[in-house]
Amino acid sequence: MAPYPVNRQYLPPKGWDDPQMRRNFGDPLHEQEELVSMWGPDIPVIDPSVALKQFTIAFAIFASIYGLSYIASPQMPAIRREYPHDGLQKAFGGHDQARTESVEEEED
Repeated sequence: MAPYPVNRQYLPPKGWDDPQMRRNFGDPLHEQEELVSMWGPDIPVIDPSVALKQFTIAFAIFASIYGLSYIASPQMPAIRREYPHDGLQKAFGGHDQARTESVEEEED
């Protein structure tokens, strides 16, 4: 019969023949030794539900700071450049229109 699966991270760190693996010579191995050994998954320091709650709170704080900074950012302090001749379409001979002028210029 296999020994009761006790994660080796719960055992005291000193007093073993192999202190790294926390085992004595001749101890029977559990059939799922990979999971209960020192190289297995770590034991969570805090409860996963508490960790999820803290992560959610941190994400909400980050998102609210980002949202408030986006809302509070000022308008662009300059006027966008307007090019003559339908956004220089005639000058470059292209068909794509970068930005059309809303006000028709007076030609000399």
